Amino acid sequence: MRTSSLRWRARAQAPLSFATSRLRAPLQLHARACSNGVEAATPGAARIGAPLVEAWEARVVQHGMVVDESQRAAVERLERYDGEASLPDRCALRPWAYLYGPVGSGKTMLLDHYAAHARAARAPGGSRVLRAHFHDFMLSVHEQLHALQLRRPKRVRKTLSGLDVYDYGDPDGGASAVDTLTHVASHLRARADVVCVDELCVTDLADALMLSRLTRALLHEGVRIVFTSNQPPSKLFESGLDRARYVAPLAALLRARCVPVRVGVEGIDYRELPASVSASASVAVGTRREPAARTLAHRASGAYIAGADGAPAFERAWAARAAAGGGEARASLPIAFARRWVLSRATRGAARLDFDEACGRGRGAADFLALARTYEEVFVGGVPSFSAKQEDEARRLITLVDVCYDWQARLVLHAHAPRDALFSALSAGAGADGGGAPRGELQWMVRRCLSRLAEMTGERGGRLARTAAVDAAA
Repeated sequence: MRTSSLRWRARAQAPLSFATSRLRAPLQLHARACSNGVEAATPGAARIGAPLVEAWEARVVQHGMVVDESQRAAVERLERYDGEASLPDRCALRPWAYLYGPVGSGKTMLLDHYAAHARAARAPGGSRVLRAHFHDFMLSVHEQLHALQLRRPKRVRKTLSGLDVYDYGDPDGGASAVDTLTHVASHLRARADVVCVDELCVTDLADALMLSRLTRALLHEGVRIVFTSNQPPSKLFESGLDRARYVAPLAALLRARCVPVRVGVEGIDYRELPASVSASASVAVGTRREPAARTLAHRASGAYIAGADGAPAFERAWAARAAAGGGEARASLPIAFARRWVLSRATRGAARLDFDEACGRGRGAADFLALARTYEEVFVGGVPSFSAKQEDEARRLITLVDVCYDWQARLVLHAHAPRDALFSALSAGAGADGGGAPRGELQWMVRRCLSRLAEMTGERGGRLARTAAVDAAA
């Protein structure tokens, strides 16, 4: 495991050029993982080239999964969508799919199944598929836009008042200034026939505007897109600030061009059920594209330690992990846009952060992505019980959990309150949000975070199962 983690760390810290940018890690990494056999369990024991539904049925049998009729109906609809998307006049139809439903219903697993099948089942050689979490996808777009902006020639002109201002030309040498998102869409089209984006969640108005223009450009390029989300397009950013101006165009485009596929029923979260029942939503999810050292079992071996009396056990668990990694030291972590994050305590393959260091200093998705790509284990101590005044910090913790979940990082948390009470005060303050994102969106984020923590820390159905390392240290 140490050798694999060192190779992974070297890849994560390698400089990225615009030609590959963040699309190489993790988007293109999904294709490489499949070719290296990491995704051997997907799509089950089905024969190569089998229809999507047949491959799904084989997977259900192979893994002993509970049959979920909503999941099967979603797979059947995706198979019909696949056939419709191959028609010559597909742009006149709805060339994208949109899986939505409550947390823990198996949307991510279905997306991974579809991505693996799209790559393996199409002749010759399968489709080129890019698969990423929404945070990864938008970060890669921002990085490409930044690189394009640096390449665009600047031309000075005078305003009517005599001030010097810059005009920007075509980054490829043309005379006219063109929409840089068109360039991003062209580069995506050169790499992929299908783009799978997990956990679409609009909380940023700039991202909403950008995503609307980018998806229109991808539609023009003929790229097929599959989204997952907790909410249907009509409810994205519902009641949010200036939604009609900034988000409505994206929602209208998604309604017009996406095949809506409902997954799951309210009140059933497979992550919260006992492990023997919850396989429908979690089996083989951890074998998407991560290095061999990271598996579903690795992610699920984390721990959630609650209460002040748990602090010593948390510190002993970190001390044992640091000793196994050769001792702890400061580390400098490269982040997007030439930034660095100096970690006060890290060891080989693991990092230990206080809550304020992780979520209280303006950190965001780019920082957490760099953390999860570099370290396969993340320890966070001193997580508070969030008050209504700590919404920003709560959102950062939710993003950290999302990123660690997607990258199969083992997460060990020490919190002041039990998991179910972590966001109680924050959730009780439902009402008008003075910021950009609506409270309704926050409630979905909180539910998803608690659900994922239940799976990542071995806590199902209200039962806490600490890891062997924590139990031994305690």
